Amino acid sequence: MPRVHEPPNSEYDERFIAPAFKSARTSVMFWETVGYGYHSPLVAIRKRAVDEKTSDKDRLGLNSIQYCEEVLGPYLLPLMRKISSRKNLEVIEDGAPSHTSKYTRAYRLQHGILWPASSPDLNIIENVWALLKNNLCQQWRNPYKRPHNERELIVAAQAAWSDLPLVSHLLPVS
Repeated sequence: MPRVHEPPNSEYDERFIAPAFKSARTSVMFWETVGYGYHSPLVAIRKRAVDEKTSDKDRLGLNSIQYCEEVLGPYLLPLMRKISSRKNLEVIEDGAPSHTSKYTRAYRLQHGILWPASSPDLNIIENVWALLKNNLCQQWRNPYKRPHNERELIVAAQAAWSDLPLVSHLLPVS
């Protein structure tokens, strides 16, 4: 292994500083819904910008306002209207802060979205996510097939979502 010799006291000299990169990883948050005989598209959640911070502690993750205005309104409500013949349709979500906030509860109530206070542990979505992730990992064993940016990751995930046997056999509602 070659060694680099620097002159003494040169650690802050611009000639000897190399940029450091944390990682080449890209992450995207997705939302979808699955039910008996229907499913939504796989939706990539927009990353909020710094000027959208609501407080000094805001880490710019998905907040309640974004969840209601960019997910529930444009995707869940139209899906519920299409399958409105089913009575007592309940939405099961995990306990993420954007799902349990006062703002989201008020939004659900205003739009007639039934949400059980304590959802039973029968949610199939964790199994569906495991299938999706497994399919993506299988595709990406070849490093040349891995996505290189956020857009490629979104396209690959949406294609893998559409190819899932569970999803491709359901009635598409998109």
